[in-house]
Formats: sequence, C-alpha cells, structure tokens
Amino acid sequence: MTEIIQISTKGSFKADELKKLTQCIRDIEQNDRSRHIEVFMNLPDKTVKEIEEINDSLEPGLRFKAVLKDGIHG
Repeated sequence: MTEIIQISTKGSFKADELKKLTQCIRDIEQNDRSRHIEVFMNLPDKTVKEIEEINDSLEPGLRFKAVLKDGIHG
C-alpha cells in the first residue's frame, strides 16, 4: 500500500524550516525500520547546494538521495 501526503504552501520555506520538516519525517520513518518514506520537494527558489545541505543535515543520514535541477540530476 502506498500513502501519499502533499504539503502545499503560499510563499516559500526557509532552509532551517525545511531541515526541521525533513528531520521530522526522517524521525517518523525510523519508528518502523521496515518503512520507507520517499520525499519529493519541488523548490524552485532553492539552489542545488541549499537542498544538498538540507539532505546532508538529516540524522541518521539518507541511504539514497538525489537532487534534480530542471529535470536533470544535480
């Protein structure tokens, strides 16, 4: 079974807000080691470097991660 959760906002998230949000999702994922949560973020106002910093801030670290810029792997 696949569950999809979408978060939409007017305006943009600050980098520290995105770190908190993604860390919260990562923490929830860790409650059940068999669970895998995929997160897709469409953040046109963020640079590849900013998104990589957000991904790299997560504990425990992510095994798989990718950043796409204009549909191309960053």
